Amino acid sequence: MLSRREIKEILLAAGIVLKKHRGQVFITNRRVLTEMAEGGLEGWGREAAVYEFGTGLGNLTRALAQRAGFVFSVEVDPQLHRQALRLLRDLENVTLVCADGIENGRLRSDLLQRFLSAAKQKSLTHFLFASNMPYNVSGVVLVSLAMLPSEFTRCILMCQREVADRVEAAPKSKDFGPISVLLQHCYSIKRLFNVARDCFYPKPEVASAVLRFDRKRCLPSSKLERIFDIINGFFGMRRKTLRHNLRRGMGLGAEEVDALLQRFGIAKGTRAEEVESEKLWALAEELLSR
Repeated sequence: MLSRREIKEILLAAGIVLKKHRGQVFITNRRVLTEMAEGGLEGWGREAAVYEFGTGLGNLTRALAQRAGFVFSVEVDPQLHRQALRLLRDLENVTLVCADGIENGRLRSDLLQRFLSAAKQKSLTHFLFASNMPYNVSGVVLVSLAMLPSEFTRCILMCQREVADRVEAAPKSKDFGPISVLLQHCYSIKRLFNVARDCFYPKPEVASAVLRFDRKRCLPSSKLERIFDIINGFFGMRRKTLRHNLRRGMGLGAEEVDALLQRFGIAKGTRAEEVESEKLWALAEELLSR
């Protein structure tokens, strides 16, 4: 594991200036790396293949590679990629790719398929998505989790603690929203542990958390995109009622909206954030089918 001092020396020697807009921070705490890797690979070990989004300088990559059968890691920054190639050259089960892992607001499907093809050629049977998630693209990555190929049955993510709060939020809380509904429908979600700011270099402005996602169901991406758009409409004006948002934001007539709400047992004065997650999902599916 690279220490804080070693990371600073590597960056200085290579003339690398970290880009704040990319949210580049590196985990420098051995316990965090170990528990994140072991939490993601629990019960799988060397039978697992890992797609890592964001190599950085490879601290998490190494922790994963020491426990998994294969790690395919993608890094957008060419300077960091070159350093990772050097630092991880002793690991025979790691493939490093320099590329933007995001395209058109979603994780790149061609890279995911390239990973799956390589992993299946190695006869690996479990597939993990892992990331010390760059905070500037957290929204894109989280929505994309729901649309990962069906082979991915588990994800492990480091994210901002406030993002973790939104993902795990229950109805009637200020953090409950569209991303809560989407990810709770597709995954069982568990916060493994919180992470203090001083476990990173450079030190971020906010605390973090590690979340594990275990897949419950997989739906076609095209359907998920449309359902997520509908659910976003439910929360379009948070201080307004669901009835208001259905009428104004989605252009439904008053009688049609009232009939829908009655059918799903939702009172007229209820806001979307007060409705159970699965009931909102069922309502969205009903609207999609029309």
